[in-house]
Amino acid sequence: MNTPADVRARLSLIDADLARPYSPGRPQPSGGADFHLALLAMSRDFWDDPSPGTVEAAQAAIEADLAEVEAALTERWGTPGLVDPAPYADAALDGVELPSALGHLYTAVCDLRVWNPPETGRWAALALVHDDAELPLLLYAAVGDAPFPASPAPPGRAPRLDARPRLLPGL
Repeated sequence: MNTPADVRARLSLIDADLARPYSPGRPQPSGGADFHLALLAMSRDFWDDPSPGTVEAAQAAIEADLAEVEAALTERWGTPGLVDPAPYADAALDGVELPSALGHLYTAVCDLRVWNPPETGRWAALALVHDDAELPLLLYAAVGDAPFPASPAPPGRAPRLDARPRLLPGL
């Protein structure tokens, strides 16, 4: 799968998704009816060589990609919010309707870096995803059709979804 080779190309994908219309009621191949999802970077998989050195090198490379895109977006829009998706997952378990992008991200993401770009009425987020130890590390950008929703969790409530993958330490 081809991914953008540099930060300029990655930012262009995000900008295109911020400008692209949604198709309510009709899922899209790179997102859903109310969000767009773009793969910005992908590591190798770890089926053949799951050694710590190989995984650590891939993790360092994709974290560098994340840092580069995050720095560019921070320069544009200010410091992102760091969002723990667990309360959103808990709310979904309680039957609360959430933006569909969160349903795609909250089970495999440790945290989201979220911006509400001025004058767009949308949110943009970066997420590192690692679904399983043998699978590649993935850097996604997500763009939603409204400002990012506030956390649905009551203050002080511990997340119930404690089995979420946390394969990327330090995020």
